[in-house]
Amino acid sequence: MSKLDMKRYALCFVALGAMGFGRPAFAAEESCSRACMKHVLDEYISAVFLHNPGSAPLAAEHRTTENTWDVSDGDGIWKVLTGYGGLQRRYFDPSTGQAAFFGLLKEGDATALVSVRVRIEHRKITEAEWTINMPKDLTGLTLSPPFPEKIRPASQMAPRDALIAPADAYFQALMGHDGNLFPHQEGCERVENGHRVTHLPVPPTVAGQAPPPAYGGTYGDCGADFQA
Repeated sequence: MSKLDMKRYALCFVALGAMGFGRPAFAAEESCSRACMKHVLDEYISAVFLHNPGSAPLAAEHRTTENTWDVSDGDGIWKVLTGYGGLQRRYFDPSTGQAAFFGLLKEGDATALVSVRVRIEHRKITEAEWTINMPKDLTGLTLSPPFPEKIRPASQMAPRDALIAPADAYFQALMGHDGNLFPHQEGCERVENGHRVTHLPVPPTVAGQAPPPAYGGTYGDCGADFQA
């Protein structure tokens, strides 16, 4: 197994909060609307399924990474991804020229949990950042899927900083091993690599090991069990 394959199967999948929606936008006259971005993103993913980089809307100079490894056109994702799975979500930020896909893609008969962030300039992709994991259990994602795509009225939208801050705080909580460092609703769920890890029965203690943290006989909510 190559280093790239080892990274693909070993890397833990993390949410879209760290995907970099913060760089300055390019000139307004070069912008791409949500509909434009969806077309570019879908055209790109379709080209990946066809294993044909030549049909993708790629800029002359572009960079692709897969689980932090640089990937050349025709390698990595271009060889293995074959179609959409049962869950698809797309996110668009015209102000920064970035779009993202999160969901399930097929690798032949296998199912991959995937996110990809792309940067679009002049209606061409200059960056594609893929994160791919091959989870054994996707029931958590099936039972608690991300919210459906929906554009809220401007009056209901939170300021950008108010959306970024909780995502940043979540990663601080992970690094600090302290679930109190990020805002969350009591009883919230947490899904890791497609598997729900909250509110599960605590297994019997294994001889020689300390018992896992218990909350009424179950693991806690999304703010608990950050000690690992």
